[in-house]
Amino acid sequence: MKTILILFVSFFISFNNCLSQTVPDERDKREYKEIISLYPKSLVSHFPRKIDDKKIGLMALTFPRGKYLSYIHLAISYEDSDIEKLKKKVTLEAKEVYHIKDSCLMVIPYNYDTFEIVTLDSIQNCESIDVLPIPNFRLWESKFPSDFYDNAVLYVLNAEKGRFLKKDHLSRSGIGLPERWLHGYTKGLTFYKNYVVYWLEVW
Repeated sequence: MKTILILFVSFFISFNNCLSQTVPDERDKREYKEIISLYPKSLVSHFPRKIDDKKIGLMALTFPRGKYLSYIHLAISYEDSDIEKLKKKVTLEAKEVYHIKDSCLMVIPYNYDTFEIVTLDSIQNCESIDVLPIPNFRLWESKFPSDFYDNAVLYVLNAEKGRFLKKDHLSRSGIGLPERWLHGYTKGLTFYKNYVVYWLEVW
């Protein structure tokens, strides 16, 4: 049986004012394609099938693995016309649309660097049962420009409770969300300037 390892492919060069843009090399293309294939198709259907000709702002990938949260994070730069087309499409498909500064959000209290649940009071989640979980963008592998945290719009394409990976690929005891979200996933897109930030997080 193949040993499941954690893999990060990162392009976090300069986030002071804007996301950097890097064209992926052949190894990056292969690894992206491989990791996408390890997740259920229904969870990764919103990601580009290939990144061959994409301008990548950030990319962080993990194999599905046990004990911790598994995720795929990807930011791609698009032309304005492509952004508008994609925005129209996901507006129709999204289960929920949130502004990153909304007062009622369910932010996953997770540190992606240390793979630990955040217990600080800085994350005050909304108790509404109708709110869907979203990534903790402030603790992603690298920081976004400061105005991202003021202006980003999040389109949650889906988020469901339950087991969507093999049992030994799930988190052991959840990721700090309410008990009803002991296991589950969230997937979606975030629009920020000329970037689309794709996410999948499974636990």
